[in-house]
Amino acid sequence: MASKFAEGEKVLCFHGPLLYEARCHKVNSEGEVDLYLIHYSGWSQKWDEWIPETRILKYSEANLKKQLELRKHHNKQQNRNKKKNKTADACESEDAYFSKVSIRIDIPGQLKLVLLDDWDLITQQKHLVTLPSQISISQILGL
Repeated sequence: MASKFAEGEKVLCFHGPLLYEARCHKVNSEGEVDLYLIHYSGWSQKWDEWIPETRILKYSEANLKKQLELRKHHNKQQNRNKKKNKTADACESEDAYFSKVSIRIDIPGQLKLVLLDDWDLITQQKHLVTLPSQISISQILGL
């Protein structure tokens, strides 16, 4: 099956709740899901990432309008949150942040994509995930 987006194609990609202009650098069609290496226009290469086509839209007038609408809605939300939190400037100190224990866990790519989509739905789009999940962890890990 042919990939939906071509290498070098200009696209719009979801990163959190917003759409950003990007370019598709590579396509990986080896797994069940096509993955695309995306470079966000105007951003450092450290932000380049492999994402599924569910987070990518064609670069078109309609999708540019959608990008603008999302940005306006996001800015309204940010302004509301700023008004609510004007008195709450309680930031964690740098020492407190670095003194926390951290654990690094290697997560398989397919599971990472599912977790990222769930995180986006819950924290950014305020949607709850249907439980029990249709895809079990055993299916994702291929056990």
